[in-house]
Amino acid sequence: MDSPGLQEGLTYAVPPDLHDAIQPGQLVWGPLKKGRAQGVVMAVGKVAPPFRVRAITDLVDRRPVLQLYQLGLARWLSGYYYCGLFEAVSLMLPPGFSKVARPTLTVTSAGSELLLPPGLNSNELFLLDLLREHHKTRRDEDEPAPVFLNDLKKEYQARHGKTTFDRTVKSLEEKGLAVRSFFLPRPGVKPQLKPFVRLAPYLLDLEPDDPGILKKLNRSQKQKAVFKALRQELEPGYLILAEEAALIADTDLATLRALAAKGLLEIEDREVRRDPLANRPQRLKPEEPPLLTYRQSMAWRAILDGFQSPAPQPFLLHGVTGSGKTELYLRSIARVLKDGKQAIVLVPEIALTAQTVDRFAARFPGRVAVRHSKLTPGEAFDEWRRARDGEASIVIGARSALFSPVPNLGLIIIDEEHEWSYKQDESFSGSALYHTRTVAVELAKLTGAALILGSATPAVESFFRAEQEEFRLLSLPERVSPHQAIPAAGAEPLGVAGPLPLPPVQVVDLRQELKASNNSIFSRDLQRDLKDTVAQGRQAILFLNRRGTATIVMCRDCGTVVVCDLCDTPMVFHADLDRLICHRCGRRAPSPRICPNPECRSERIRHFGVGTKRVEEELQRLYPRARIIRWDQDTIAEGGRDSYQTLFDKMANHEADLLVGTQMIAKGLDLPLVSLVGVVTADTGLYLPDFRASERTFQLLTQVLGRAGRRSGPSRALVQSYTPDHYVIQAAAHHDYQSFYSQEIAFRYEHGYPPFSRLIKFVYSHKDEQKAKIEADKLAKELQYQFDEAGLEQDSGIYDFIGPAPAFQHKLRGVYRYQFIIRIYGTGIPGADDSHPEDDRTLRQIIGRMRPGLYGWTVDVDPQSIL
Repeated sequence: MDSPGLQEGLTYAVPPDLHDAIQPGQLVWGPLKKGRAQGVVMAVGKVAPPFRVRAITDLVDRRPVLQLYQLGLARWLSGYYYCGLFEAVSLMLPPGFSKVARPTLTVTSAGSELLLPPGLNSNELFLLDLLREHHKTRRDEDEPAPVFLNDLKKEYQARHGKTTFDRTVKSLEEKGLAVRSFFLPRPGVKPQLKPFVRLAPYLLDLEPDDPGILKKLNRSQKQKAVFKALRQELEPGYLILAEEAALIADTDLATLRALAAKGLLEIEDREVRRDPLANRPQRLKPEEPPLLTYRQSMAWRAILDGFQSPAPQPFLLHGVTGSGKTELYLRSIARVLKDGKQAIVLVPEIALTAQTVDRFAARFPGRVAVRHSKLTPGEAFDEWRRARDGEASIVIGARSALFSPVPNLGLIIIDEEHEWSYKQDESFSGSALYHTRTVAVELAKLTGAALILGSATPAVESFFRAEQEEFRLLSLPERVSPHQAIPAAGAEPLGVAGPLPLPPVQVVDLRQELKASNNSIFSRDLQRDLKDTVAQGRQAILFLNRRGTATIVMCRDCGTVVVCDLCDTPMVFHADLDRLICHRCGRRAPSPRICPNPECRSERIRHFGVGTKRVEEELQRLYPRARIIRWDQDTIAEGGRDSYQTLFDKMANHEADLLVGTQMIAKGLDLPLVSLVGVVTADTGLYLPDFRASERTFQLLTQVLGRAGRRSGPSRALVQSYTPDHYVIQAAAHHDYQSFYSQEIAFRYEHGYPPFSRLIKFVYSHKDEQKAKIEADKLAKELQYQFDEAGLEQDSGIYDFIGPAPAFQHKLRGVYRYQFIIRIYGTGIPGADDSHPEDDRTLRQIIGRMRPGLYGWTVDVDPQSIL
């Protein structure tokens, strides 16, 4: 049941009439407190517990909405991430099902009587009248219907003008006149039904001018013309969508229904799938697999060997950009499909979903389902059902696709496994802050499925686990040439294809550019290469991890920077909108003409820094004939749900010459004509006070540099930096993951960061800054006391505290944030010294016991950032 503060499941009896129907994974109605709520059946036992239990009242749906392995996964999620059991289960509920139960208030039979108990005050009488009014508006219901508590409170305060609502509700409950409960709304979507029509079968034996037919049509020339057109186009008994029939006969549905009433047509409703791929190119025959390179062949044989194991070891497929990882994904899927199993394929961004789907649908036409947040509710529901019913063999999507209810899971693939978008972040309040990779490892264990993690820049933790032989490392150090012969039909594609070189990278020292009096945002070499690329009819990508025109707006006299009132972060100027925008909360404001500092009021306001919009404007000035597009959050928001695909298609079809973008363009885009990549400023994010700053910068640079030269022809990349000798910049420029990893893992070991420790971040948010600070100090001291009581002193070397302190993003949307981090050393960490397993369990048990009472707190296990 979903009830505030409930971490565990509740036990209910099953009434005799449901004994044969009850199954784990079903949605049921059951009593909760003085009302009733919906819940998910986690298990069904045969022995009654030694305490009194109440019985469930009914089934919401006789068919389970969750698979058995999903119930086990939900229990694991709840324990590992310290979230409520329903929070974990809600990740797996079908689209259209509410993830949160809403509190309700219902008038009781005693409260519905005309004669009420004496002694009720005016507030109680007013609230009862409100509840009765709501019941009267629902004339089709005999029993009093629940009213959402928040809606009722707003109405009470607006009409009664008093703030006594909570006290009045409690009083009515105590007197038995109203009852509080929780409601999980029924699904907001259902299968789509559309009318289909066909000619009545008996018409097959009649001539077109049969007197009986003519008699039925003699009063309507319109119906006669429509029937004649349909008789010419349709065969008797052949069903066709009513809207298509209306187009054929140039008529409307009302006329078709009139003909059906006369017995000349038959109309029936049939389910129609809402297909999110309906507008994408479709193949009737599967695409033939290409030849493999020698390196691919070696990796493929290792994967095949792993598939023979009942509990295969996870694979870490480390391949440079363009090395053919996707081809190994496709072959792995073909192998599990041959065994009658299903596969889940995860990509880090919705932007990559369409490109991935096109590639996979070409190999497996008609067998792919898509799941991501940009689908309509109806599309999402239909794709969910196709996965559950086994109609779709492959589910492709972002992180939530991992929770698809596939009944026979055989393979999980996580592409670009290093991406931080695989971690559910704090913005998803009321949900488990899970990491997709960690959950996938557990899901593979529960189902016996194979797991393939692929990346050109694996997460440091993943590569470390491969070194410890917990993952099996497979390497693809060379790019695949596109010039590969296609094998004859039926032939085994085991031939060998040649490699393609990675693009050479030039690192430009921006300090030297300034010394040479070049104040442009582009170095001289980058300007020259951009000019040559456009002249040769090729394409270029310019990468900058900042949106907008200018990063900050500053007064040059007093140094005041314009910040967001709600977040205390600098606002970014967007010239096309002539507005300042906060990229944290979305607040907008006009750009000031005078300094906002009341003691200054200077008019010397200047815009500093460079954003994607500014880069776009500068390119238009330098190369006026070039076709330029910008790909960032702003253009995606403007373009709607299909904007990802529209921008990609423009580049793929050579409708643009230059692409300017943020990190959204660094991931997995395969654009054949891109021969030049320019990184405008490589230092952005490198010096953030976060232990993952270097790793993220290296991954981002390596990935974006890999967009160049993915087909034949010369290619190159330029990286502009003020710190060109930094080991991250140099490792990325040489496409050298091993060099980066060696230095990074040494840094992590020296400072005790993951993978040599586990982090748990606690964040408290409140509008009152002092309250936030007090609560953070209070909880840190309470945890320290509990640890000491358990014999786990801080100087034991088992754990330590970082903080409490203001969060890096101290103020967000008008709320102040304080945090502290518990760092647990070694114990329970994959590959690390596991000499204190009991201490590790004790720490987690203490935190787990305290978690239900931590209202207002966010608990983030394995955070991707300590900021």
